[in-house]
Amino acid sequence: MLVWAAISDLRARIIPNAIPLLAIVLFPLGALLGLVPAWPMHLLIFALSFALAVALFAFGIMGGGDAKLIPAMALWAGPSGLSLFVLIMALSGGILALIMIIRQKNRNNSDSSPDSFPDSSLEGVPYGVAIACGGIAFLLPPFLAFLHATPSGV
Repeated sequence: MLVWAAISDLRARIIPNAIPLLAIVLFPLGALLGLVPAWPMHLLIFALSFALAVALFAFGIMGGGDAKLIPAMALWAGPSGLSLFVLIMALSGGILALIMIIRQKNRNNSDSSPDSFPDSSLEGVPYGVAIACGGIAFLLPPFLAFLHATPSGV
């Protein structure tokens, strides 16, 4: 799902609603499987991050897809993974913004046509890429541990 979000945001600056919705809908299953310890704290973190994301969206600081995907990932991150999620998301977003600034300066200095990935006609930083990096950073290790711990692999 996170790779889908990143690619979609790169190509069209849109994160499909199905991605954060699916992440939220799958959360109870994760809790039932024991992947989510202390799930009530996860719900609190989700509520707080959702309120913050809505405020940032209302002030035009964050796009709508980002404002939905960040709380969905914060729901899964919970208290133990939130700092890693935010740190990797912020670092990835900063690197991505720097790359885009450099590419734009290079485009302005050259007479050649811009390349097409990401689409140079789109504005803004595709922050879904950074959110995906942050989500993968905290989701991958426990998921791999879960697969390794099960006798049949799943």
